[in-house]
Amino acid sequence: MSALPDAVRALYGAWRLARFDSQGHDFFDKTTVGFWRSFQAAFILAPLYLLLLAAQAYAGQVDLPFGRYLALELSAYFLSWLVFPVVMEWLTRTLGCRDRYIPFIVAYNWAMVPQYVLFIGVIVLGLIGLIPTSIVQGLTTLLFIWTLVYSGYIAKTALLVPLSTTAGIVFLDVLLGLLLNQLITG
Repeated sequence: MSALPDAVRALYGAWRLARFDSQGHDFFDKTTVGFWRSFQAAFILAPLYLLLLAAQAYAGQVDLPFGRYLALELSAYFLSWLVFPVVMEWLTRTLGCRDRYIPFIVAYNWAMVPQYVLFIGVIVLGLIGLIPTSIVQGLTTLLFIWTLVYSGYIAKTALLVPLSTTAGIVFLDVLLGLLLNQLITG
């Protein structure tokens, strides 16, 4: 399977999972090649992430020189794509579901696309003044809740673990993201 059709199928699978349709998993390449290709999602989203960083700077929300800010944020962005999968490799071994690690990470990575598109879209529209701040806050809160549920659904259906374990994995994901961002951006 070539990279572009694989990405299109995977994005369709992520969309199906976003609708809480477990058959979305059927659209992912769950091989080792598919695992590595799933990290393409980071590069697909990078221009959108750069747009967010530029909009934040334009809105005066950046206290650092833009070059330093950009370097720190991009470091955090790309490291975040690596840290969670590395931790999950160890955790799936510990939980006894290592055989489902690759399908989980593949789905998890591709599921970042709809999450980032929605979050960044709302935030950028707010930063440039097309959506009032109060609505942006409400929408991002709803999106955050949806993201937690969506991530939990992916963990539950890919790893086949109990709901309590699923909740722990989602919490771990959020915690790692916060810690990484704090370590890099201070």
